[in-house]
Amino acid sequence: PQQLIYPVMPNDGYRTSCECERCAAFVQAQEERSGSRPQAISNYVWNFVNQIALEVYKTHPDRLIGCCAYSQYINPPDNLEKLSPNVAVMVCKTRRNYWDQEYQAKINQFLDGWRTKARQLYIWEYYLWVGYEPILKGLPVFFPYILAEDIRSLKGSSRGEFIESGTWRPRSDDPRLLNLPG
Repeated sequence: PQQLIYPVMPNDGYRTSCECERCAAFVQAQEERSGSRPQAISNYVWNFVNQIALEVYKTHPDRLIGCCAYSQYINPPDNLEKLSPNVAVMVCKTRRNYWDQEYQAKINQFLDGWRTKARQLYIWEYYLWVGYEPILKGLPVFFPYILAEDIRSLKGSSRGEFIESGTWRPRSDDPRLLNLPG
């Protein structure tokens, strides 16, 4: 009961909607309107999150309904002007990729869009290597100057950060690990 944020989020790899007539029709209408399948999925996910948040807000306005802006639903919804005041949007991004100015500009564009939609904006950051090289998996990746600059740029709009501090490890019988050095 003391928890502040309650997550309502699709699993990793989520790329489509429920296949019932109602949901399929919603996504199809959103795709036709926006011209983009990812935008349609984003509208679908954030519409769902917002509906839950609106109901929770009636009785528990001090509790947040959280969802990451991630993968197919990283785009701010273009079918909702504003999200319920108790929606916590956690924008997933990776500062270690800020060496790539195109990536950084894209993330900043997402952040600008979310700032107009949500009062509760958070950052979901990855400080551990999560790439596909098994020997590197879980190693910290940290760039203090990039981190400091980015945190300064978020002042006044981000309410905090979630730092992913774990990563999955392959099974010990994973063939990719059999040829690792001593």
